[in-house]
Amino acid sequence: MQVRKSLVWRIIFPVLFAMVLLVIAILYYLPQVLTQQAIDDAQQRAEETVEEFKRLRRYYTENVVSEVLLHSDIDVTIDHKNNPKSIPLPATMVHELSEQYSQIGTLIKLYSFYPFPNRAERQLDEFANQAWHHLNENPESEYIKVLKNKQGESVVRVAIADKLVAEACVQCHNHHPFSPKVDWKLGDVRGILEVDSIIEPAIKSGEALGMKLALMICAVIAFIVMSIYVIHHYLFQVPLHKLAMLLEASTDHNTKGEESELSEYAELTYPDNHEHDEISFIYHKFSQQHERLHANAQAMRGYQERLEAEVKLNEKLLEEREAQLSETQDQLDATQKELLQSEKLSALKRLVSSIGHEVSTPLGVSKTASSFLIEETGDVMNSFQNNTMTRTQFEKFLSDTLEAGELLTSNLTRAHDLMLAFKQVAVDQISEQKRDINLREYIQDVLLSLKPSYKNAPVEVVNNIDIAIELNVDAGAIAQIATNLLNNSLMHGFKDGTVAGTVTFSSEVTPEAYVLIYDDDGEGVTEEVQQHVFEQFYTTRQGSGGTGMGMYIIHELVKDRLLGDIQFSSNEGKGINIRISLPKGSGSE
Repeated sequence: MQVRKSLVWRIIFPVLFAMVLLVIAILYYLPQVLTQQAIDDAQQRAEETVEEFKRLRRYYTENVVSEVLLHSDIDVTIDHKNNPKSIPLPATMVHELSEQYSQIGTLIKLYSFYPFPNRAERQLDEFANQAWHHLNENPESEYIKVLKNKQGESVVRVAIADKLVAEACVQCHNHHPFSPKVDWKLGDVRGILEVDSIIEPAIKSGEALGMKLALMICAVIAFIVMSIYVIHHYLFQVPLHKLAMLLEASTDHNTKGEESELSEYAELTYPDNHEHDEISFIYHKFSQQHERLHANAQAMRGYQERLEAEVKLNEKLLEEREAQLSETQDQLDATQKELLQSEKLSALKRLVSSIGHEVSTPLGVSKTASSFLIEETGDVMNSFQNNTMTRTQFEKFLSDTLEAGELLTSNLTRAHDLMLAFKQVAVDQISEQKRDINLREYIQDVLLSLKPSYKNAPVEVVNNIDIAIELNVDAGAIAQIATNLLNNSLMHGFKDGTVAGTVTFSSEVTPEAYVLIYDDDGEGVTEEVQQHVFEQFYTTRQGSGGTGMGMYIIHELVKDRLLGDIQFSSNEGKGINIRISLPKGSGSE
């Protein structure tokens, strides 16, 4: 991308600068840190070595020197090598052990301002003098310096006060014939233990490590710079270039009214006094787009106001239409109620017609029997008054009277039962009040009132409902459901009562509900019909007496008035099965 100040260099330069500072810091600080670490390690080793020498000397003094002086004639001298019957003084032992330690790289010195005569020629150097004065004033501290030895190597010299910590030591130094001072006291600084450690290898190792790290960081810098450049080029520069070209082409199109050809490698046209990087260019183009969008927004605002006016007008029209729809819905609901009431009255009308026809037969027989009794009684009375009655005539009269009485009793009883059943069912269908019923006996009453509608059909109606089921329900709804179910089976399942079959009412009790089960072994229905069986006005007998309201009314009665559930199943050619669940504790018991 032809840009004088690309973003990649604004990213690389700070990273490069930070890395260079890091290299300088490493080259400068790492050797110092490692040198200080070496000094600290040398100080710690010196403290441990001095403490070890002090313990060894203390043990030698208390357990060797004291025992030798008490129990033998062996002397404790400063020149034990020339005296076979002597052992070294504790200080002499320290000097000799120091010579042994120097062979393994640790130089240990013991010196004092008050040396024994055999070491009087030793001169203290500048460090030793400074250490003596410092530790005499601060015996609990340490005196440390890093100096160069004769070979030019860096050496850490650690000086620690060697105090008189035992009374035996004080007595020995005060009474020894060669002691340079005889007024020592407990706690006085008798000498200085110095441990010298060469740290030149550690310093050179730190410098080498710093150089290696610097070289590694330089390699990392080169890798990071190349990675930033590559990542910027492929993930930012190329997409930003395309976006910038698209914005420039869009600007040219909007300002000149014509399309500008896009090219991935085309030069960007920068405005005057503009920062020449990708983001700045895109910001400039977005600013231009913002200005155009602002102008478009002004135009859109006017269009929006016009649309809002149209929307308000449409809302008003919609409210009027909703009011009309609401009115139509109310009319539809009223019509639906009228249809339900009409269907109910139609069923009641058919029931009245059937009952009237059914009751007329026993009443006609009763009337004939009573007429016969009146005529026979008149004949017997005439014979009795004329003294012409014979025994045979009187016995025949008694036999005929008994027969006529039985005929009257049976037919009037049948008429009474029909009227009683009709009265209760008719009242229930008109009223929507709940009452206590025995489900089996109530269904039997309904079937008795419906008997005229199927007595001439080859259809058997069976009532197998459990006699123990007692309900408190809308009995009229139960009667309407049973009536519609039976009429539906007679019309559709048994072809208007011309086909033989069986209808069965049964029951089932679950923990949650009483279930009224209705079965017939008629023609059944198809899968398609089952999907629409409860829909209003859906019928397979359109134009042949079907209204499409029977099953719909059953569904509404079960759901709305009985608060129950209904399930319908059928296999074509094998009848239907309907299960009506009446929940316990919801007005059904």
